[in-house]
Amino acid sequence: MVPKQAVFFITKDGKAYQVKGAMKRLTEGAAFDNMKSWNDPKHPGHAVAVVEAEEVFSGAEKLI
Repeated sequence: MVPKQAVFFITKDGKAYQVKGAMKRLTEGAAFDNMKSWNDPKHPGHAVAVVEAEEVFSGAEKLI
């Protein structure tokens, strides 16, 4: 069973988004390497959580 997640965030200009989809925990690959490139070295960053977008909303408007 693949866990489902919802991520909500607000941009600097105040626009709200919600992304829903399956979550994966990755310990290698492009997303992991990207996280390691900006993650503070004092935090080891053993894995990265990636949500594969199935639905995206801006307020009540469904974008995907």
